[in-house]
Amino acid sequence: MFLRSTFRGKVAPSRSGDAAPPWELEELDTLRRALLVATSRGVIEAYRLGRGNRVRFGRNVIANHRLVIRGPGRVLVGDRVNLYAFGGRTRLVARTPGAVIRIGENSRLNGPHLQADTLIEIGPRCRSGSWTSPGMMRSPGDYARCP
Repeated sequence: MFLRSTFRGKVAPSRSGDAAPPWELEELDTLRRALLVATSRGVIEAYRLGRGNRVRFGRNVIANHRLVIRGPGRVLVGDRVNLYAFGGRTRLVARTPGAVIRIGENSRLNGPHLQADTLIEIGPRCRSGSWTSPGMMRSPGDYARCP
């Protein structure tokens, strides 16, 4: 696997909004890190070209070919978000023209299927995977319910 899913005793990413890359990249060797960054850039640029102003990605976003963004609405992804899916696909579907899916900085989504008619907002530092409902998303630092 490219990424490890635990903090391994590391401090959670800061709330200061620094431009550091995601913490998962620190544990990768140089070749894997370069391949992951190149793959992420390719996926992100393809969505930027294909969806225009209906998608916006922050800095240092990680994604792979299993990311699916559909629908006429908007998808807004914060800085250092990890959208790399291991098992299934991460599906973000903004079903109506006014729909918005907003993902906060340092969040990790591994295979959820989100569909918005109006708004889905995932707060900063939330983690979600396959078969996760919005009420089950947790922040790794304080385990508070994410908005």
